[in-house]
Amino acid sequence: VSVILVEASNGQGGVDSSLKPYASTLQRMFRFSAYKQVSRVGIKVSVPGEGSTGLPGGQKLTLKALEGGKGGLMAELSWTRGGKSLLRTRIQLRGGNPAVLGGPRTSSGATQLLILRLE
Repeated sequence: VSVILVEASNGQGGVDSSLKPYASTLQRMFRFSAYKQVSRVGIKVSVPGEGSTGLPGGQKLTLKALEGGKGGLMAELSWTRGGKSLLRTRIQLRGGNPAVLGGPRTSSGATQLLILRLE
């Protein structure tokens, strides 16, 4: 699973060139004027199984694959910082369709978003 951490704000900058494939999805789902990629990582996970990765700012993303098939993956997602839960959800990932989740605000006032894509 490919994971992209994005900071969204109402500042200058538009959409970061690395996020162009996701620009229309981001702009349709959220009302920000600037989207900047902060990090891009991957999580390898067996089905069933669990994998995790670190994100900037002491954050951690854990993905528990529950079931797969039909070009998709059902997973439980846990996004934490310093042991504190930021987001817990169950999500259906499908090949070719990125999932975008809204997350916490940063100290600078930007909103963090996650883009997840089944590889």
